[in-house]
Amino acid sequence: MMFSDFDMSLFAPSPGGVRSPPVAELRRNRVQLTPLGPCIGVSVTDIEPSQLGEPEVASALRDALETHGVLVFPELHCDDASQVAFGHALGEPDVFPIPTGDHPEIFLVSLDPGKNP
Repeated sequence: MMFSDFDMSLFAPSPGGVRSPPVAELRRNRVQLTPLGPCIGVSVTDIEPSQLGEPEVASALRDALETHGVLVFPELHCDDASQVAFGHALGEPDVFPIPTGDHPEIFLVSLDPGKNP
């Protein structure tokens, strides 16, 4: 499904004013959203890690997250700094009390009990 196939009524004006559809900003940046199922989630493709921190792209992705509940970025290969920048672009990330790396906003999780704090 391409952006042109999305039901634009999902992005209707809010009571406080008109919201431009986030799809327009993502389309300008050639980012694709593909539904993962009939109820929840979209796959976000054709995006570079450097775009995640751009305010317009992050705002559009936040709207997509609010609409679809889950965003999946297959094959993004995002480094920690880009992931943290994206988190800050979405809002203020939580910082865990037990640091697990160079970025306190990232909490490392492993199925190996010897690696979990």
